[in-house]
Amino acid sequence: ILAGNNTTPTWSTTQTLPFNFNFNGIAVNQYKVSSSGVLTFNTSSIAVPSYTNSVIPNNTIPDNSIMIWGIQGTGSNDEIVTKNFGSAGSKQHWISFASYTFGNYWTYWSIVLEEGSDKIYIVDQRHSTNATVAITAGIQVDNSNALMVNGSPQLSNLAGTDATPADNHYYEFTYGSQNA
Repeated sequence: ILAGNNTTPTWSTTQTLPFNFNFNGIAVNQYKVSSSGVLTFNTSSIAVPSYTNSVIPNNTIPDNSIMIWGIQGTGSNDEIVTKNFGSAGSKQHWISFASYTFGNYWTYWSIVLEEGSDKIYIVDQRHSTNATVAITAGIQVDNSNALMVNGSPQLSNLAGTDATPADNHYYEFTYGSQNA
């Protein structure tokens, strides 16, 4: 949905979700993604978050966003791609940042939206041997409400170099009241 070589951050075109999904308890059906690692359901947002990540909430991040902020779509092989998995009622929609750039290295991360449960996953998939990313992973509802993965904005990769899911790590976000 977005090719690489983006010397400055840019948005993808608006995409339509392949199933019903609720973000923060509100039905959403479209999104767009930036080359700086931010997915937003606020498709009217114009300003694109920079390649320099920070803590959230942050006024440069649009309301209703999910992020792997700090990776960069600046390389010629950097692509944002999507794929659906599963059966009706329990599908997953993957938005993958393939061969994305962090410094002089490549990195693979994905944002996953799950049908039925409305769960959100941020998946740390694989990295070049010497990659040590420092990203902000989380969700921002608005300029006052955000949930950031511990370690952000310096969250580093846990996955290794394996192209299979064997060494993937993920962060799961579930809306609503949580069990103790």
